[in-house]
This record gives sequence, structure tokens and C-alpha cells, in this order.
Amino acid sequence: MHERGEPAWVTMDVLTNGVSIGMQYVKTVRGDISQRGADFMASDPVADDGQEKTIVWDARKDWYGNIGSNASIVVSAWYTNFVPEVYMVVDLSEGPEAARYPVTLTRTIPDPADLSCVSNRLWLRYIPAGTFKMGAFPDDEGHNYNDNTRNREHLHQVTLTKAFYAGVFEVTRAQYRLVLGDASDTSSGSPLCPVSGKKLNELWGEGFDPAESNDVAETSFFYALRQKTGLLFTLPTDAQWEYACRAGTVTPYNVDTNFLALADVAWHSKNAASSTHPVGQKAPNAWGLYDMHGNVFEPCRDFLVHDLGTSSVTDPLKRRNGTSGLGQVIRGGSYVTAAQMIRSPYRGWRAMDGSSPNEDGIRVFLTLE
Repeated sequence: MHERGEPAWVTMDVLTNGVSIGMQYVKTVRGDISQRGADFMASDPVADDGQEKTIVWDARKDWYGNIGSNASIVVSAWYTNFVPEVYMVVDLSEGPEAARYPVTLTRTIPDPADLSCVSNRLWLRYIPAGTFKMGAFPDDEGHNYNDNTRNREHLHQVTLTKAFYAGVFEVTRAQYRLVLGDASDTSSGSPLCPVSGKKLNELWGEGFDPAESNDVAETSFFYALRQKTGLLFTLPTDAQWEYACRAGTVTPYNVDTNFLALADVAWHSKNAASSTHPVGQKAPNAWGLYDMHGNVFEPCRDFLVHDLGTSSVTDPLKRRNGTSGLGQVIRGGSYVTAAQMIRSPYRGWRAMDGSSPNEDGIRVFLTLE
């Protein structure tokens, strides 16, 4: 990081439930600091060596109702030639005939209003490894929606030892066609709506099970994406998805909101008029990920088990292990589901070889090995 006696960028980050709350929530800060979080620029102030340095943050104003005994502040000093790259961008613009899809890293924050971000480029955001609480917290009223939610949402600690990249947006129809061709997509709606109605067999491949292996068939979406980037893009694990969705929150949704204000962050049964909507129209979470609640369900690699238990686990992946039962976990809810079913801990399922409703989409992840 940095040695004493040299000028440095000084940054701060706020962790709750073991995860950064996001730079947009650290607004009221002053003192000997270059910038909030690690997203500083070369023009930001550089701190000199010295005594009695201070940083003051008004937590009550910026993060009211969330700061508690599990919150901590991390202050870091960085060499002035250090440039953290937060986002990965895959350029799909040459379409399915491209020999390679160029991949770049950047600190530029994607803007949904820039149509290239949601049409011919895949944007992924770096998510650090960490430990968090997975499942429903005691004050989550939606946890008692029915017997299934109570059993599938037991609160327990999860440690993810590997950082990963998570899709900033759900994969759109335009992006999917640039990977597999126009004939591959029969979804409805704008090209900027999420691609939907894909069986897991189409994403992963006939005879390949994401709960058992990261191998995919040569006809699948993920195979095409991997071949043209050299990167092992994949579906998230169940735990990675919730960790990315929560972004440090311990509330039912990934913002400090209630059912009435949910329209600010999600398309669901009360506001979506029974159809998908272009991605990125609602507010993102603290990590800048859009539509983690609602619009379309997002499949995970894990095989659904009814009871996750309460024991602490590390890098979990629920495998099928020859068990007959339901199917793969799906997360996030959709444009036709009730508010209780788009909560951060809600877990549904879909059969690998069964029909996939138009409410099922995709979010691309990449685990760093």
C-alpha cells in the first residue's frame, strides 16, 4: 500500500456487515482525505506526511439507521502512481462473427443513458472477497411470507475467499444477440430489455450441470463468451449473488427503503405493467449494480436445498449429488412477482431442462482465481 514519509492519496471506506456500503453514501466527509473509497482521480488532493491528521464523517446524516456495532471504517494510503481499475468492459460490437471480444479495465462509471453500456458492451463491477450474513434478518417481515421462505432464508455467516466481477446490468436482448446471433433471441420488448425465457440448458448446455461443474457445452451462451474473451464467465453462486445484491445492507432490500418506496429501485408486480423494462432505469445498489431486485429472475449455479441451516460456511456451492428434487436457484424476483419475493434473501428455483418463463434472465459473473 504505502510507506510512511511519502505523499499519498488518503481514502476511507465504510464497512457494515463486512462489506463496503458504497461511495455514494459517504457524502458528508471532510478533513485530510483525497476521496471516498478507492475511486480517486489523479487530480485529487495528495496528503503530505505529518501529525494530527483528521477525517470527519457524519454517519448519522449519510447512513442513518444502518450504522451499528458491526460497522467499521477503513482508512488507507495509496502510492500516487496506483490506479485501481473497478470495472471490466467486454466489447461485443463486432457480433457473433468476431474472432475476439476486446476486454478492458476502467475506473469510468457506466451510465445507463449511454446506450453502448446496455447494447454492445458488457459491464462488470469488481466485488472484493469478504464475509457477510446471508439470509433474512430478524426484522425482515417478508421472511414469514410462507413456509418456503422461512426454511430457505435461515440467517448464517458466509465467507467468500475470492473476489469476483458481477454484471452491472442484466444481459440485454441486444447483447445476447451479439454473442449468439439474432435467431437465438425470441424475447419480447425493446432490445435494451433483459433477454428472457432462456432455459438453463441454453445458457449452460444440454447435459451440463452448473451445480456440479463449470464446464459448458459448445452451443451455449457462456461457451461463446468464454471462447472470444479467454475468461471463465459464469453464473454466480447463490452466495455470490446475495453478497453482490446486498452490498453491505442488512435490510430486506439493498437500499434503506420500505414497500411503498420500492418502485424507486425495482420493477415488480405493482409497477411493471406485466412486462420487462429496459435495464438500468431504476436506482443501483451501493456497488452500482442495477435491477438486482425485480425486472427478471437471475439463475445461479446452486441446486436448491430447502434449508441452508445456520452454520457458518466458506465458498458454498450446493451440488446436486445425485439428488432428485427441484432445480437451480433463481434470485431477485421479476416484473410479475410480489414485493416479498424480490427481497435480497428470497430464493426460488427453476428446472434445468424445463421451460423458462419470460420472467427469467441472466447476469454474468467472473470469479477471480
